[in-house]
Amino acid sequence: MAVYKTEHGWRADFSFKDASGKYRKKSKRGFKTKKEAESWLAEYSINHGRPTLQKGS
Repeated sequence: MAVYKTEHGWRADFSFKDASGKYRKKSKRGFKTKKEAESWLAEYSINHGRPTLQKGS
């Protein structure tokens, strides 16, 4: 998880491992403030950070 300053605002990056074990990356840009980017990152990581457990795996 990282927040970067860009030429046109702020960008947030989130990396995670999906249920099949592959690394995935989600990125969103265009935030006006660093606080907005960090807020989105925190919310996204809570909602999508953990893969769902599957029975039998």
